[in-house]
Amino acid sequence: MSAKNRELPAKESAIFKTVLKYYENRQYKKGIKATDTILKKFPNHGESLAMKGLFCSHLERRDEAHELIKKGIVCDMTSHICWHVYGLVHRAERNYEEAIKCYIRALKFDKEIRHQILTARPNLRANWISLAVSYHLLTKYDTAERIITTYWDSTTSEVVGPLDEFENSELHMYQNMIIEESGNFEAALVHLEKIRSKVIVMRAWREAKARILLKANQHAKAQVEYERLLGENPDSLEYLEGYRQARGLGGDLEDRTDLDRALRMFKELGEKYPRSHVIQRMPLKFVSGDEFKAMAEKYLVALFRKGVPSLFVSLKDLMADAEKERILGELALGFYESLKANGTFGPDDKDKEPPTAYVWVAFFVAQLYDRRGDTMRALEVIDEVIEHSPTVVDLYMVKARILKHGGDLARAKATMDFARQIDLQDRFLNTKSTKYMLANNEVSEAETTMALFTKQEDSSDPLAALVSMQCMWFLIARGEAYLRLGNHGRALKQFHLIQKTFDDIYEDQVDFHTYSLRKSTIRAYVDLLRTEDTIRAHPFFAKAAKGAVRAYLELHDGPQQSNVTIDGVDLSTLSESERKKALRKARKAELKSQSEQTTAFKQDVSGPAAASTGTGNNNNNNKKKPAPVDPDPEGKKLIEGVDHLAEAVKFLVPLQEFSPEDIDGWLLGAEVYLRKKKLLLALRSLKHAHEHDASHPEVHRLSIQLLLGVAAETARPEGEALEAPVLSVLKRGIEPICGGATSVAAAKKLNTQFLETHGDSMPHRLAAAQAALLIAPGDVAGAAALLKGIGKSTGTKAFTLATAVRVHKALRLNFKDENAAEMFKKVAAAKFPVSTYFH
Repeated sequence: MSAKNRELPAKESAIFKTVLKYYENRQYKKGIKATDTILKKFPNHGESLAMKGLFCSHLERRDEAHELIKKGIVCDMTSHICWHVYGLVHRAERNYEEAIKCYIRALKFDKEIRHQILTARPNLRANWISLAVSYHLLTKYDTAERIITTYWDSTTSEVVGPLDEFENSELHMYQNMIIEESGNFEAALVHLEKIRSKVIVMRAWREAKARILLKANQHAKAQVEYERLLGENPDSLEYLEGYRQARGLGGDLEDRTDLDRALRMFKELGEKYPRSHVIQRMPLKFVSGDEFKAMAEKYLVALFRKGVPSLFVSLKDLMADAEKERILGELALGFYESLKANGTFGPDDKDKEPPTAYVWVAFFVAQLYDRRGDTMRALEVIDEVIEHSPTVVDLYMVKARILKHGGDLARAKATMDFARQIDLQDRFLNTKSTKYMLANNEVSEAETTMALFTKQEDSSDPLAALVSMQCMWFLIARGEAYLRLGNHGRALKQFHLIQKTFDDIYEDQVDFHTYSLRKSTIRAYVDLLRTEDTIRAHPFFAKAAKGAVRAYLELHDGPQQSNVTIDGVDLSTLSESERKKALRKARKAELKSQSEQTTAFKQDVSGPAAASTGTGNNNNNNKKKPAPVDPDPEGKKLIEGVDHLAEAVKFLVPLQEFSPEDIDGWLLGAEVYLRKKKLLLALRSLKHAHEHDASHPEVHRLSIQLLLGVAAETARPEGEALEAPVLSVLKRGIEPICGGATSVAAAKKLNTQFLETHGDSMPHRLAAAQAALLIAPGDVAGAAALLKGIGKSTGTKAFTLATAVRVHKALRLNFKDENAAEMFKKVAAAKFPVSTYFH
């Protein structure tokens, strides 16, 4: 239908305008009657068909709606209304990709839609704001700013109340935000002064002024503004950093003159704001040597006297510097010995310290030993201080952490649970105990413990609230526990729930579009949109995605011997029948626990109701909604009859896109694409991983695997191998990663060089042995020989518990060398004396 045929006679045209009003007023049934009136005379009027379909969609007649709208589009392909309506329907159904396509089509046929809306109803502030936001997000700052200026010039409304005054204030600040982002800082400053009397939230105004002055290199004026802000909040790191830069003392302060000036500045601020913790700590970031020692001593003593449990954790960024870690350790150990001997921080001190000083110093020292990997000494110190102060909950929490790091997850869980029972009303302790239960693969006990603090009024499932509240840490920890137990279906259910949570967060932004425009909370709205663009860069999504990819890789590779422990028993040491028996026992315990939870929950519901009314379950006010039945509790639909590698890619793509700095995502990508025989995609992942860390052991192993894959393709007969251009790209791409190697012989030489370079590192030595087995699959003994003496005479660097477990399992399962595995187990047992795996 042409635009000419789209036009209706005057009577029907008036009815169509009424149709639009019916839609705006949500009178959908009247709208259908009105469109039927038009369609009786003009059955092929596309826009009327589309509007009728839109009304049907709101009345839950979705199939009819789609049929009508499609028919309307066929009748009038160039109508922006038809395409816009179809976009609205898709958006309501959360089919955003199709909605975007429809909106693009609508814009193609009417590029001035937003302008027409504005022209039609210029008195609505939301129309002006939405147009300005559109241009702002397109980085057309001048146009966006001009639109808001035009709105202010054209509006005749006067402020009638506090709400209007606040909305006007927010719009003024949003206009200033546009000018600032355009880079015209002088104009932004002029505008700030112009709107000062109209802004309600003056702190936001002052922050903007200080920030813009700094960007405009007006440091003297910026310094004055940041001084005022520090007067309001001297613990703000943002204000302190801004003040430091305004004084010309930004960066790492490597120049001694700048450092001295900065120290004087911090001293002045410290005297002015003696209670500011941030100001007292900031100088420790820049000084070193004896200067650092003197400052750190004063800083530590004050906080030890005060009793700050989080002190050790707060100093981890300083401990990234080896020298500073050594100095902090020397100071803490000196305080510890002196307090034990004399009750003072130093031998020359005369005043005795309170007993709590010893507690917190010993608390710090125990964590220090744990960081250094000296588990036995850490346990000795923490047990000593627990005997001194047995009611301090933090001591048991640190002991649990030490045991976890040492490899005794069963004792760690028991210790953390003991801490929980000291104060059963503490939600934080309950949460920590749950985490440790899941780390020890005690899923049913963890669920029971977690249910103690969940909201249970709305459902008979005590854990349903955790899903509705999007409690992601619990879902991830439970998924990882199921994965260690080999229950891939249940594990994937948790990881898919995380994926759905992020999908929901992304989709929920739609609810704020009209709200934010209506309430004029535009700055927060723009921040929301920018956050949503990168929401899947969140660590929770990355962790869940990596767990899901690993699960699908394990499913693709087939069953493997379990690496897991249950109640401190290592399943890998059991026979297959014993292992299955242990898993069945754990599963029965889990089902029993779930049954007990449900029974107790039902009794909790019916008991009080029956007691108060005498009618038992007939009291509807006290009934709780039954939990929705899960049709697939074991997650079988996620693992049966699906392409495991294709499903892995669905998690892998956003992981690599939004977390490009995470090398694990690129390594997992190489693993997936090598299995899919997608060598170009595997090369792409490896190139990114190589750029992050060329010496990473897994980069080397996967590079060898890719190189061998390319060599195998090259050796294939013509017609069966990859096309010549593809092979050429692969060879050129792999050369810089593999040091120019492109053949099997070159791969062997490359592996030998890698071993010579990194032979003192345990993970690198393991990677070289695994690569040797890839190069010569039949030479298992030769590959195992590369691990001879590992941990004792060779490969002692990066000797962590996790790597030690991997080496031991590789010796037993991959290299079939029980003697070497037993010898290494003795070495590892001495290194990790509390690890249940090696004892």
